[in-house]
Amino acid sequence: ELNWLLMYKDTLRDHLSKLWANDYVLLTKFIAPLIFTNLVVDIGEQFLNRSVARSADAVNVLASFGLAYVFVKFFVGVLDEMKQVGLVLVQDKVAYKKVLLYSSFQGICVAIFLVLLAKTQIGVWAIKDLHETSTIVTDLTRSAFLYLSVYPLIDLIAWYHGGILLQDHHGFIVGCASLADIIGQVIAIAILLYTPLVCVNPIVVPILASYAGVVLRLVIILVAFFRTIFPKMRKEVVVPITIWKVTTFASPLMFTMTIQRISRPLVNLLVARLAPSKCAATEALAVLTATYPLGHIVYGWLNELRPIIPAFGQAGIDKSNRVISGAKMGIFSFVLTAVSALICFSTFWIPAVSISILEYVVGVSYKLALQSVIPLKMFAFLCFAVGIRAPLTGWLTLHKQTKLIAPSGAVRVATCLTLLFTLPYLGLSGASMGVLALVFSFFTESITVVVAASIYAFWVVCKARRSKLLRRNEIECSLVKDDIDKENNNDLSAIVTNHKNNLSD
Repeated sequence: ELNWLLMYKDTLRDHLSKLWANDYVLLTKFIAPLIFTNLVVDIGEQFLNRSVARSADAVNVLASFGLAYVFVKFFVGVLDEMKQVGLVLVQDKVAYKKVLLYSSFQGICVAIFLVLLAKTQIGVWAIKDLHETSTIVTDLTRSAFLYLSVYPLIDLIAWYHGGILLQDHHGFIVGCASLADIIGQVIAIAILLYTPLVCVNPIVVPILASYAGVVLRLVIILVAFFRTIFPKMRKEVVVPITIWKVTTFASPLMFTMTIQRISRPLVNLLVARLAPSKCAATEALAVLTATYPLGHIVYGWLNELRPIIPAFGQAGIDKSNRVISGAKMGIFSFVLTAVSALICFSTFWIPAVSISILEYVVGVSYKLALQSVIPLKMFAFLCFAVGIRAPLTGWLTLHKQTKLIAPSGAVRVATCLTLLFTLPYLGLSGASMGVLALVFSFFTESITVVVAASIYAFWVVCKARRSKLLRRNEIECSLVKDDIDKENNNDLSAIVTNHKNNLSD
């Protein structure tokens, strides 16, 4: 009986080890921490907002921090695309140092621009004149720009090293570092709320908390990088890399991310301006504000499919990582998209469920919840657009064809603008019009990425067939040459034999 138990234990261990090494399990282990982090990031931002709610001048401070934080987050989102550079291009220490200097230069340029906003009349125009804010809000926002000027640089360095970690399949470390960022913010806020800063300079509280979180994330990622990746990097050049190559690789991704970041503010602006009245504009913006974050939660995590193909489609820095076939990664992406679609339609297409979430979770009124039902139903379709776009973008990124991704951003903004100016003539207005334009712009962007990927795949197939045909022609030519040489040698030997016979006669 003891022998049977030991045998069963060994068999179970073998089965578990095989299951743990399964390709789909590896993909799940890689993406699960990234998805979890994507879902809880909004929680940290809510804590930042609540940290200034206790101040004496909460309205002005919250408005100022919100303006500055959204502006800085725009730059952070665009610069985060350097993660893809670390994920795909960096293979040796020479490339690592070059891209690190390039990333640092970008972060310093953004820091200088934020300082200019804080110290020159450019900031007054951007805040007071453009947003029509009061002098108090303008001054507080400019101060926040100054305090947050170094934040994009720290975040950029963290995500650059995070991309290199993802290349070596360390998604768990990157996810834990992002989670530590949020925990660090919460702890810092809990401590700072009991300091005199809340009364003296309350806007500093969320800013210091933001720095505490991002510095903690940077430290965790750097420790993991220098302990696991950097010693394996070769000193000699594996793949030659130049600043121009990095720029041509990263700039299309940054352009596309810029378009994605401005889509929602653009929709808000035009929906408000095209509304029949100020009251209707206010209601439409309220509905968009309530539905967009809720809709993004159930489909936004599909964007984490982007790094899967670059991470598992190459052997990594030390050429020892497992390479998973594109077919398996495609099936995995399809399953995750189906899961997201199931969540979206079961949540947003049942009015009782969506209204309950809006009322009791988001905290809006019943009237506003009713107005949000149709926009949420439209948001449910975005999971298909993102589920198609994300893996194909990752595939093009792996093959360093990011220039083919850039047109998708232009198509997206063009579609969005066209529909926003056209739909009012069809009788549509308000939040439903804005969300419909956003959904169609997502799908046209995805279709553009599909076309770009198809063109590149067709070109790869044609190139492979041409190479195969050239090799076949070379082989046939070499065989024909061998036959000719053989015949020539036979003729030459016959001539020599005849000559010898003549001499003997």
